[in-house]
Amino acid sequence: MKRRLSMEELARLVYETKEAIVLNVRCLYVIDKPQLDTAEKILRWTIHLSEKNWMTKELLNYFILTACHAAKINPYGV
Repeated sequence: MKRRLSMEELARLVYETKEAIVLNVRCLYVIDKPQLDTAEKILRWTIHLSEKNWMTKELLNYFILTACHAAKINPYGV
């Protein structure tokens, strides 16, 4: 069984800058915040990233939470 990544490890792999959300896993993805400013756009990127061989559920979850935080969207829809 694979070990879970710590929050510190996740934060080094997926993080927010002033202008983008960055994923630095096997390749570097820099997604400008305007591409992630609605729930629909975050969903589109989530689908795209979920198709990558290197993406894990853990990383994808952290990406969604980071993107929602940047867009000021409640990820739980409340």
